Amino acid sequence: MVGMTTEPPKQTAKEPKQEQQKEQKSEKTSNKQEAKPAVAQPKEKKEEPKKPEEKKEDRVKKEEQPKNITSEQITPKGGLGDTLDVFEKQYGENAGDQEMGRFQNDYILPMFLDGKAWNIKIQFEATNQKARSMKEALTVAQGFIPKDAQKVKEYDQPEMGRKVIEYKSELLK
Repeated sequence: MVGMTTEPPKQTAKEPKQEQQKEQKSEKTSNKQEAKPAVAQPKEKKEEPKKPEEKKEDRVKKEEQPKNITSEQITPKGGLGDTLDVFEKQYGENAGDQEMGRFQNDYILPMFLDGKAWNIKIQFEATNQKARSMKEALTVAQGFIPKDAQKVKEYDQPEMGRKVIEYKSELLK
């Protein structure tokens, strides 16, 4: 099995931090108000109308790819940074959803964030050639990385039983 990952977009990573800051500010404000002697007041119960539960598959059908996403292919065969549309054109029908794709009988498993593939697992076990040499695995992986990717470093992780090869790509920014 081969896995590839990019870092999630920085704007996405900042959003939870902003929410935490808002919560902390509101907590500080409410703590200041609690410091005053207060007369116990009964809490009002606000009943919100119940919404019918929505199944994940219904939610996924309603979701659309973000409007600012280009479907220009940035990898040789469809891979990191490419959209779901590119994967469907290159590998056929998606047996998964818009967050986690499943292509070619679970041989290619991309995960999407903000409409682009940020993690891909290639499962050789799902093919008729279950074992591959390192050279064969690297040749397959090359089709999934951006065209402009430059190798940054390479190292082994013996405790995880894997080799890590890091690349840098301007197309993923």
